[in-house]
Amino acid sequence: MTKKLYYIMDVHCGWCYGNSENISTLELTFQDRIDIEILVGGMWLPPNAPIGGSQLYDFIKTHAPRMEATTGAQVTPLFYSLTQDSSYTFSSLEPSCAITLIKEINPSKALSFSSALQKAIFKDGKRLDQLEAYIPILKRLNLDLDFFKAHWLSNTNITNTTTEFNLSNNLVSGFPTLLIDIDGQKKVLASGYFNLTEMTQTIQILI
Repeated sequence: MTKKLYYIMDVHCGWCYGNSENISTLELTFQDRIDIEILVGGMWLPPNAPIGGSQLYDFIKTHAPRMEATTGAQVTPLFYSLTQDSSYTFSSLEPSCAITLIKEINPSKALSFSSALQKAIFKDGKRLDQLEAYIPILKRLNLDLDFFKAHWLSNTNITNTTTEFNLSNNLVSGFPTLLIDIDGQKKVLASGYFNLTEMTQTIQILI
């Protein structure tokens, strides 16, 4: 019997950010029993990705407090400042390309990397279209910086990432989503933020 968990997310997704600690805990809990693979969703892609400004700031300011109250994850003034920066396009392509490349370099660190990216934007207000945002994370996780620089936004990696977007969109309709695949039969376990205790019990029964 083959079993695998898929976590479909997007770095710019607030509820994915709020769910990141739950996913990290599940990975640790079940690391010897079932693989967890992250799939990028491509929530905001050019030319439809939002640009910083008053409209985006108002949208985030309206919806983020509920996510914070529900999950305990905090959005900082640095992030709110970024949402008002009209020079920044909130494109999912660049951070998604980073995640797919880390899955190639060292798949065991992909979840940790994606969680660090979410903290970089939601806590530190980093622009994820700039290499400088990734360097400290790559160094901290002992990932190959030179390989990342050479391949992050290469045509091949963009193609691979776009393929993953298509796969994710065929599997789910929103982010975050957790699904399980048992012998090719896929079942959605959660769509949106989930309770960690209940999800742990559910997975234990299924595997």
